[in-house]
Amino acid sequence: QKKTTTQDYQTKRSEYQYHQPKTKLKKGQYKVYIEEIDKGLAAQYPDQANTFSHVTNLELNISDQISGFISGNSFAYHRVYGEFIDGKIKNESTVEFSMLWTEEGSTYTAGTCSIEILDDSTLKLTSDGRYFYIASGIGKNEFLYKYSFD
Repeated sequence: QKKTTTQDYQTKRSEYQYHQPKTKLKKGQYKVYIEEIDKGLAAQYPDQANTFSHVTNLELNISDQISGFISGNSFAYHRVYGEFIDGKIKNESTVEFSMLWTEEGSTYTAGTCSIEILDDSTLKLTSDGRYFYIASGIGKNEFLYKYSFD
């Protein structure tokens, strides 16, 4: 057997570290919670003002594994739910994953999505072409959110 020297160990260790992804992502939980009210409808029907709200809830958990979800309901009570599956770190500030999407009673794979941490308070959710109808009712494949971190 070949004897491993301290220098061999240091070389192997630095090669191993070189291949590990360097990341700005912190281990923990990123949370988005937004409640918006359609002011036009609320003014038109003041006794039902609270029913014209929309809630978006997003959680991204980063530990040894990556998990999370996004959920919401639109002003018309249209509920959506997306679960992050097969998550992996794409680069120093971006997580990529597949999304299992449930909308109006149907569940399907919604393709590849990513969450990029832009700074200490902003993240960007992007899909590879699937348009999501969250909040505005207008289909988009990119959303910017303010987040808190635990």
